[in-house]
Amino acid sequence: MLTSSKIKYQHKVCQLLGALLICFLLTSSISAQTIFLHHPELQFLFEDSLLHQPSYHSVFKPIKISRGLFDSYFGLHRKSSIDSLTKNTKQKHLWISPVLDASGTYHKIDKRLLYQLGQGLYISGNYQNFGFEVSGEIIEQSFPASADFAVDSLKLVPGFNRVLLGNHQSAVNLALNGIAYWKLIPFVTLSVGNNKQFWGDGYRSLLLSENAASYPFIQAKMQVWKIEYEHQVMFLKDLIPGEGSQRFNKYTSMHLLSCNVSRWLNFYIFEAVVWQQKDSIRHRGFDVQYLNPAIFFRSVEYNMGSPDNMLMGIGGKIKLWDHTHFYGQFLLDEFNLKAIVKNWGWWGNKHGLQAGIKIYGASQKRPKLLQIEYNLVRPYTYSHTYSPENYGYLNEPLAHPDGANFEEFLAIYRAALTTQWMVHLSISTLFYGTDPAGLNYGGDIYKNNYTFISSYGNHIGQGIPTYDFNQAVVLSRILMPSWRLRAGLTITNTIRRTEGKTRYLPSIQLGINTLLYE
Repeated sequence: MLTSSKIKYQHKVCQLLGALLICFLLTSSISAQTIFLHHPELQFLFEDSLLHQPSYHSVFKPIKISRGLFDSYFGLHRKSSIDSLTKNTKQKHLWISPVLDASGTYHKIDKRLLYQLGQGLYISGNYQNFGFEVSGEIIEQSFPASADFAVDSLKLVPGFNRVLLGNHQSAVNLALNGIAYWKLIPFVTLSVGNNKQFWGDGYRSLLLSENAASYPFIQAKMQVWKIEYEHQVMFLKDLIPGEGSQRFNKYTSMHLLSCNVSRWLNFYIFEAVVWQQKDSIRHRGFDVQYLNPAIFFRSVEYNMGSPDNMLMGIGGKIKLWDHTHFYGQFLLDEFNLKAIVKNWGWWGNKHGLQAGIKIYGASQKRPKLLQIEYNLVRPYTYSHTYSPENYGYLNEPLAHPDGANFEEFLAIYRAALTTQWMVHLSISTLFYGTDPAGLNYGGDIYKNNYTFISSYGNHIGQGIPTYDFNQAVVLSRILMPSWRLRAGLTITNTIRRTEGKTRYLPSIQLGINTLLYE
């Protein structure tokens, strides 16, 4: 539990944020021209209409839409004097709103009420070719007794940066997210920020997801004709269990080239490299050779004789009918044709596969979405010879939240019942293998992949086979669209079968929150 001195400290910070909020809200604000939508509950409302635009590349998220489109859907109307400013050649836009989070969750296993309380500010705006989006939130939350993350030893909570205060039962986090961008020329945009991104068309991504905490990055984006290209460098770190709280700094450079080949076909290629700041021999620092946006990282790595962790991937989307899209991804972490032909179960046969379909409703006033998706990632994928060079950040995977050694099937239905009422139904099955103590069967990407169990005969689910069957029902209402504030009721149940035992993990949650991130 939090001590009284720590609680007093938190209350002082909250009072300061509250005072700042009042000051900001008393000032006049101007509607921002562009807003970023990270949360799937808001994305599906606009995605189908965006897909009809030839220049739209759905692989890059968050979705960027105009404030006018957002306001139009929710029936919001600005003053004519403010609307006229958006037509000015010297555009100035500013938007300020509070960030609120108050929810309670009852877990049958714990037989107690868990809570999450958050308060903060969201500010976005732009001036001519410059723009920004910033959010800051202090979050206090409690955890179930079964939580398997290291709040005590490493001060980490999944999806957040290190906690300010806390222990195994509860913690206080400061969530700071933001991005600033500069449109250098009409088709080139430079960005810098500390944020989350998602690359893909699925509910999951095998390339880059919003699973881990927000990370610092610099990014260059170019959009010409039917092509959009993004190159970014991420500044990452990990706290490795068994090493105390020692920090391992590393870098990731990645790029993705997307091409709308036709009105019915999109195709993209992906490449990423992870390297450590220093090893036992030398302090390597930042490798500028990976900054070149016009090269393949594999060729640079080969020429340097480097042991860096390389990943490559391809993906795309096919429009089958007017509102139906088939999508997929293939990730390749390591490839040795001779070894794979000899035995498919070679430990270095590290790859992932995604296939899915999205069916949108025809009405843009009452959007609907049915999504069916399959994901598979073989053992030891994303891991590396030297643990800190894995594809993760702050001890969480950067891609699929389950790491590796799994296959997953999921189905999701989303529907806007009215402009503000929404319902979300989902079911999923997850088959994966966990590690017995002291062994590495390939599910934990933070283990050295040279500690594999066997050179051949590796398969998905090896280790301790575990089956999860998940169900969720969410009924929500947008209370204040301009703040993206919603109230929601969530009922979930997980049935877990492992080692001959079956556990039922039901929960019910009620609360209000700002839909900034999932």
